[in-house]
Amino acid sequence: MNTLELRFLNIRRLASLFAITVFCFPAWGVDITFDGGAGQVGGSCAVVENEQGRLLVDCGTFYGAEAGPGDKSETGEFSFDPKTIDALLVTHAHADHTGRIPQLVRSGFKGRIYMTPPTFALLRIALKSQALYDDSYVRDWAWSDKSDKGKVHWRKECEWRGKIHRRNLNTFRGRYSDLKKALKDDSDLHDRDELSGCKVCSELDVASCLKYATMVGYEEKLDLNGFTVVFRPVEHLPGSAAIYFYDDSTSFVFSGDLGTWRSRTAAPVPVSSKVDAVFMECTYGDKARAGVEKTKREYDHFAQVVATALSQGKLVWIPAFAMDRTQRVMLELAHAGVRPANLYSLSSSGNAMTSYYIAHPELFPDEATRLWPALAAMHRKAEVMFAPGVSPRRSSVLLTTAGMMDSGASCKFLPKLLPDPDVVVCLVGYQSPGTPGAQLKSGKKTVTMHNGGKIPVRATVESFDCFSGHGDARENDKWLGDNVRSKIYLIHGDKDALEERKRGLETRFGADVEIVERKRTYHLGPTSTK
Repeated sequence: MNTLELRFLNIRRLASLFAITVFCFPAWGVDITFDGGAGQVGGSCAVVENEQGRLLVDCGTFYGAEAGPGDKSETGEFSFDPKTIDALLVTHAHADHTGRIPQLVRSGFKGRIYMTPPTFALLRIALKSQALYDDSYVRDWAWSDKSDKGKVHWRKECEWRGKIHRRNLNTFRGRYSDLKKALKDDSDLHDRDELSGCKVCSELDVASCLKYATMVGYEEKLDLNGFTVVFRPVEHLPGSAAIYFYDDSTSFVFSGDLGTWRSRTAAPVPVSSKVDAVFMECTYGDKARAGVEKTKREYDHFAQVVATALSQGKLVWIPAFAMDRTQRVMLELAHAGVRPANLYSLSSSGNAMTSYYIAHPELFPDEATRLWPALAAMHRKAEVMFAPGVSPRRSSVLLTTAGMMDSGASCKFLPKLLPDPDVVVCLVGYQSPGTPGAQLKSGKKTVTMHNGGKIPVRATVESFDCFSGHGDARENDKWLGDNVRSKIYLIHGDKDALEERKRGLETRFGADVEIVERKRTYHLGPTSTK
């Protein structure tokens, strides 16, 4: 065989090898499908799939009207089979990114759950608080006729449930909402409609989820399904992270929620690393919020509103998220000169998180930790409270959850406090469309509840944007860095905010921007041949 023939044969062999490689080892690339956080703020949840399996980024609850009519199947509204998910990666501990984790586990998920250590600590508190109110599944409830605390149990292995004598045992099978209705409608079933969840049952619920947790530090590299996965800080709240994915075909990042310099407890947000595609939150659309001086004036205005109301013998009511928002509000109350004796913080989870903040100053910038003595002074235990049915003390500040006033103590106080002209309501966070908070923020003089009930508003309502933990459009532009030239997918925002943000990025940078749709699949990398 001469040299020319040998070269020709080698070329044919290479061609054959190439064909075998293409057809036997196809380059799939990556498919990403959104189960929430698409065209809406709540419910963040994305399936990341390649030829090696499926990963999930976040698994959050929906807010207000975003939840829709609901799905009463045991797997809830998941558009995927939780049993097929190999691992869950959590950007941060807020409920709109983590609230459906218990539902995911109950539906058959058995993979690892990756998160930073602060996220683990905060999530453990949040899930324990959420356990009683989770309405996504049917439970076997039990309580004693002899109990004067309205204590209900739902875990069969709970030691206290087992101690209820059969003569005193009451049982009911249904969802939490079904139980509440039954207690309200049937006086023979129970003599009260106020429920107190068993702490042991809550702890068992949390343990059943967090037994899958694995803590990961910033910049630590994980090898998952052929990806190198890296968590990097975004200063939204302690432990929050943007999650980066790298493989041989592509690279992309989920921003999670991006922080802001307006938070006095956060460091500056680092610029993002260069990737091929960005899945980016845009909670506040393309708005440029107040600058340094105006933000300071707004904090000062908050202090003035509180001080004036207290001097006039009024009650200041601040519905706030338990996580991060409550702690930041408490710091500003200290600056406003509110005495600890005049503060009532009704959230056991909020108080537990405040304790965590105080115990871990290393999580915050040095400048912020100078405020910690004030935070410690303002911190009150959950036992220092008054019941929703009792008239609140005047010249005091009442802190309750939830921040949108659609659940928890905030919801219970609505009928009593909104009609009272001696109450000043301070809204300090995002208000999802349809929630009582959103109605108040828009100036409505009557609030319509989810059950159709209407509550007149005679209280004074003030709204403050300075407490938001989200960066504005210009801050988020800065985080993008060189990624303004990458493909940008917009998530975690309502329709108007998403469209506004898309126009802004296209106008300023000529960016390639797409608004993500729920349950639609987006492909990255080589064309799939599966």
